[in-house]
Amino acid sequence: MLFDVLYNITIYPIEFIIEILFYLFNNVFKSSYGVSLFFLSLCINFLSLPLYNVAESWQAKERAIQDKMKPMIDNIKSVYKGDQRYLLIRACQRINGYKTIYAFRGTLGLLIQIPFFMAAYNFVHSLTGLSGVSFLFIKDLSKPDALIHIGNISINLLPFLMTLFSLLSGFVYAKKLKFKESLPLYIVSLIFLVLLYNSPSGLLFYWTINCLFSFIKNIVIEYKLYNIFVVNKYKLLKVYNIFFIILTLLIISLSLLSNIERKAYLTDLKNYSYFNGLYSCSARVAYYSKIFKTSDIFGIKGNANKIPDFISEIVFPPYNTINTIYVSIKSKDDIQNFKNTNIEIYYKLYLKNYIINIYLLLLLLLILFNSRKIFNFIFNDDSLKLFIENRNRLMILSGLIVSLLSGIFILSSIVSSLVQEFSSPFYLIVNNLSISFGMFFFYPIFIYLLFSDKVKNYITLFYIFSLFVIFVNVFIMVGDYVNINSNFSFENADLLISNLKDILLSILCVLLCVFLLVVLLKKNKIKLIINVYYIIFIVLVLSSLFNVFNISKEYSKLKKLNSYNNLSNNGKIFNLSKNGNNIFVFILDRAASFYWQDAFERFPEYKEKFDGFVVFTNNVSYSTTTITISSLYGGYDFLPYEMSTNGTYNITNFHNNSLFTIPLSLEKYSYKTTMLEPTYANFSWIPDLSIFDGYSNINAYNEDSLFSYSVNKYLGLTNVNVENFELEEQKNKSIRFSILRMLPVTLRYNFYDNNSWFLSSSVKVSFGLYKYAMLLYTKDFINIKDTGNYCNIVHSMITHSPLYINSDFLPYKDPSELTINNEDLFKYKDNNSVEHFYANVASMNCIVEFIEYLKKNNLYDNTKIIIVSDHADNLNNDKFKDDMSFVSKFNALLMYKDFNSNGNVKLDGTFSTIADVPYLVTKHITNIFSGKLITNDYKNKGIFILDINSAGTTEQYSNRYNFDRYYYVKDNIFDINNWKKFQIDWNTKESKEIELK
Repeated sequence: MLFDVLYNITIYPIEFIIEILFYLFNNVFKSSYGVSLFFLSLCINFLSLPLYNVAESWQAKERAIQDKMKPMIDNIKSVYKGDQRYLLIRACQRINGYKTIYAFRGTLGLLIQIPFFMAAYNFVHSLTGLSGVSFLFIKDLSKPDALIHIGNISINLLPFLMTLFSLLSGFVYAKKLKFKESLPLYIVSLIFLVLLYNSPSGLLFYWTINCLFSFIKNIVIEYKLYNIFVVNKYKLLKVYNIFFIILTLLIISLSLLSNIERKAYLTDLKNYSYFNGLYSCSARVAYYSKIFKTSDIFGIKGNANKIPDFISEIVFPPYNTINTIYVSIKSKDDIQNFKNTNIEIYYKLYLKNYIINIYLLLLLLLILFNSRKIFNFIFNDDSLKLFIENRNRLMILSGLIVSLLSGIFILSSIVSSLVQEFSSPFYLIVNNLSISFGMFFFYPIFIYLLFSDKVKNYITLFYIFSLFVIFVNVFIMVGDYVNINSNFSFENADLLISNLKDILLSILCVLLCVFLLVVLLKKNKIKLIINVYYIIFIVLVLSSLFNVFNISKEYSKLKKLNSYNNLSNNGKIFNLSKNGNNIFVFILDRAASFYWQDAFERFPEYKEKFDGFVVFTNNVSYSTTTITISSLYGGYDFLPYEMSTNGTYNITNFHNNSLFTIPLSLEKYSYKTTMLEPTYANFSWIPDLSIFDGYSNINAYNEDSLFSYSVNKYLGLTNVNVENFELEEQKNKSIRFSILRMLPVTLRYNFYDNNSWFLSSSVKVSFGLYKYAMLLYTKDFINIKDTGNYCNIVHSMITHSPLYINSDFLPYKDPSELTINNEDLFKYKDNNSVEHFYANVASMNCIVEFIEYLKKNNLYDNTKIIIVSDHADNLNNDKFKDDMSFVSKFNALLMYKDFNSNGNVKLDGTFSTIADVPYLVTKHITNIFSGKLITNDYKNKGIFILDINSAGTTEQYSNRYNFDRYYYVKDNIFDINNWKKFQIDWNTKESKEIELK
């Protein structure tokens, strides 16, 4: 752990910059691996150039003092010996202001290279994508180049090329050194040759470019070729300032011009199809005006309301990256009849985010180039003196505050709300804090100490302004990003996209902060700023400690809960009998009934594969969240509205009893029950399996027990601790999440990059992959017995977002692998809905595998299967439109196959709810808690569905669920007239009908 902390502080910040730059070239600019390594090496060299220049100036000072003292010291050495010689040399050094430690200045240039080399070495070695990639004359960047062949012997060329440039660089540099002083340069070059000889050619190529750059740099410095820039620096600055003013006017003009609504027409109609009474096709947008045709700068915001009468619907794909945009259109008339017609549409343009981000980068450069003017404008003699007196304190406090903010405050805030999803939260926090300390304290202070007092003033001032801009981004421009999981995946990444309102508000807040700081600095209010710093520091420390305390408390509970998670039977936790009766219940979280119906229409083979099943299409859940799942487990004796309005129940006991309803009611019929992930057991986010202690007929497990096996098998690995992959990815993403919160709103969507997070080297095991693997390999966890009756209940999150399921209905590891079928996008309108459809089909494929396993082992006829979801979601579909769209959230899946049932899938429109599950499982046996027969006739009077305010277990009341509004529906859910909505006053428990939406 100590080594990890030291690495995070000293090496990881540089590795982080390397990875960000490489991702930018390789993934954003789409350069090849070789080209990306080339530009990466150049960028790192240019970024580190100021440090080398400082090192060079220190070395020059060292040499100048040594040259000045040399005649006197040579004289002393020729005359005196022993202690007298030593004391006279020391006196000479004191006279010339020389200290022995200054000798280290001569090695500073070499020392600076070490962390850069270690970071590059670690990054390239972890870059799995290099395997098998060729570049120029190199066949495989992940292996030594072996470019020279002499008989059966292969010799690597790149190490010698690297050494040649390194020696040439040293030769040019050593012209001003004595041989004794230059000797270490040549020795180090030869050491690198030996150490790196068998390294991957990708690393050698990177370091060869580095040595070549050093060689050219030394030539430029030795022959003072940079003088042309030094002499003309004020002219160049003036040119840049004028350029920036022109660019600003251009950006403003383009923004204003792009906001004008324009006409275009559709052409090249193709991909014709007919589905559900609608004709559809794709079409290319052609422009009457060619000025704004390119979407390299502009994106299109189409007006879907201004369309010809014969078009029922038009879909503009968001954030197109190609020059010619394609749209999808639907019509009740055959669109082919209009293919020769100019179909006019209307659109506006918007400047793409990367244009704004480039402008922000140029603005930052403007500030840096004009640092002296800005500094002179802010400070007078008195304020400058006070600033210099407090400069060190301001710099240290700024670094500590940003380190605390990014290292522990932001991360602990998210972890404290998701403790149950993090296997090692404290390890993650310590790692994040040490990385942040390295990035925002250690290296800024190190760079600060290297430079002159003048540059120190600029660095400190820049850090002060940056800190307050960061606070604007973190605490004012918070963003409404909704759900995020432990993989730091946003459920709806589109919420990261900044709109004009957010951008303007952000600019306004930053300008106000800048103005306030300038006024305070000009009026000598440095002490006030320092006091504000102390207050911020204390608040951050206390808030972070509070979060850590909550994490510790929750984590202690979870460790206790997980202690019950012991596997038996070599991982075969489910039981099925050859001669008895078997029941298998699959609970697919958020599975949508309407998507399964679509799949049966689109893939008719599923109708045969789901042999003997009935699909209850007219089915609803009792809320839009999992929190009301007691209705699924316990049936009509455990309905959330009835429980809440009764007010006498304890919600934890109520929920626990629902979990026991099926297992205990079946016990007297000699059934033994296995439950995988019994949802919210003991009303805890991570199921508290201790509630099942003492029940000999019930075995309960958390899904973590199957995680490693499933992923290892799916990825073809052997006994690999997959959790280490997840922890490493969390470590890399946690610091990026903190930085995302500190970034301006225009950069956040790009930085997230569809959950890629500018990560190039991490091993990825996505949420969808391990959920898919666990459901797919359900059959691997089955123990087949000759006799007995068994019930198995499985809760799977495969159909919950973020989904990571591709158009081939298989999981992918890297977000860049996602492909969306255009026809699916036309049908479901947005990526989120399409991915939900893919995930639902993927779950169907997994269950088909299970069905085939049962048939192969002659277990199908004596096994009853129920497939159900706890709720659906507000997803685009053809079943619920316009004023009925809210119903889709409740249209949960319910499918049923009875014993000895066969034949193609049947669709049943009988009104049903997820509370039918206990009835379908047991068929009129007695509920162990109520003493009544378990039936499904309660729904005939209509049911109440909660509009939940908050979905967490800790956010419910002790005797009711957290809701103020609810729906009532009876009979046909597809008829809007059967729906009503009510508002309840909990003081009086009286309800009044409100607008239905």
